[in-house]
Amino acid sequence: AHTGPITRSVEDAALMLNALCRPDSRDWQALPPDGTDYAAAMRGGVRGLRIAFSPTLGYLKVDDDVAALVRKAAACFAALGAIVEEVDPGFADPRRMRETLWWAGAGFRCRTLSPAERKLLDPGLGEVVEKAQAITLADFMAAGLERAALGAHMRKFHESWDLLLTPATPFTAYLADHVGLDAATLARYADRPAFTFPFNLTGQPAASIPCGMTPDGLPAGLQIVGRLYDDVTVMRAARAFEEASPWDFPRQPGPRR
Repeated sequence: AHTGPITRSVEDAALMLNALCRPDSRDWQALPPDGTDYAAAMRGGVRGLRIAFSPTLGYLKVDDDVAALVRKAAACFAALGAIVEEVDPGFADPRRMRETLWWAGAGFRCRTLSPAERKLLDPGLGEVVEKAQAITLADFMAAGLERAALGAHMRKFHESWDLLLTPATPFTAYLADHVGLDAATLARYADRPAFTFPFNLTGQPAASIPCGMTPDGLPAGLQIVGRLYDDVTVMRAARAFEEASPWDFPRQPGPRR
């Protein structure tokens, strides 16, 4: 449900960003072009950067195997010359605010569908559209104010920190068909974007980069978050980590034990 690029290397992501960042007159929020070549700018390294490492954002539960790999990745940044400290960004779980905004948006987009057409929606989306019916204008406006407060909080946080490191997801990939999964497990899967959606809400640039394989043979991801509009530093950090900890993408899925 996200429209960002997925690439096999940081360099490819930089080349794609060179194209994606060009302004479009149809987007009234587009920033003016600044001439940045991300493929060139990504090569600055991380020496001297102040980096906060938050393994849980202060409120999330992370699988032990994922937590260990992300902690090892954070130590890699220190070895590369960055100043790394374990610091939570200091905001409460914004799940309810995110749900209000997301559900309301989904409900609005599907408002013209007939009851028969709604039955054809993906079941998860259909449930969200139904929940949207209970959201009031006051609920939506209050969520917008909470979002603005979160953005202001992170602007303040990044006065002290160039980057924030977290897990990309609290656990590895789950079975695509969900067959045999109990209700508690399915409910927990709602946490899969818990590390990423706060920074979608604030509009901050962030990258997810592989940081190792768990004993089950599944990849874990490191999230690198930058201050608003500072995509360059995120790309520099991702490139530096990729060079220090190269990732060989398997051409076929590994064994699932």
